[in-house]
Amino acid sequence: MRRKRVDASLWILLGLTVVLAAVAFWTDRQLPLRGLGASARLFRSVWIELLLGFVVAGLVDVLVPSQVLVRWLGGEAPTRGILVGWVV
Repeated sequence: MRRKRVDASLWILLGLTVVLAAVAFWTDRQLPLRGLGASARLFRSVWIELLLGFVVAGLVDVLVPSQVLVRWLGGEAPTRGILVGWVV
């Protein structure tokens, strides 16, 4: 079984979460729970958009050939890549 490599951004996000949770707990023991409650409210307000965005991304991944994506988003035309990413 091949093991997936964890990228640096995940470690940075994990470290930031742990540090902020520790600061919140040190400030007031109820703050981490209130933070989780605020996160749950935010997730409830945007979950359908997140789900649809992931579905669209998966469909684009299987429907659009990789050569076309490279041509649209390649390094030769960075402005076009930004525009395509913004529109899609």
